[in-house]
Amino acid sequence: MRIAPVSLVGEADEPSTVFQLAAESAALTHGHPSGYLSAGMLAAILRMLLDGSSLQVASLASAGILQQHRNSEETLAVVLRAIALAINRARIATQT
Repeated sequence: MRIAPVSLVGEADEPSTVFQLAAESAALTHGHPSGYLSAGMLAAILRMLLDGSSLQVASLASAGILQQHRNSEETLAVVLRAIALAINRARIATQT
């Protein structure tokens, strides 16, 4: 959560720019890609939520940004699994 304020950097900043700034900032204390790339993703999601995107759209778009980064495989696998579980849970909830 220390990276959340990065999402507030400039209204015109693209989520990919916010992702990069957050990831670089987190890399100062988190040497493993899963630590700093997840921070980048969180900041990008928050930026998109602030811009009016839904959580599902922001999460999927941030996963797309994440995928473009080297050594993102581990984080991407977990993120995509979490998104799939959330979508499945929402489907089940609407069926009952």
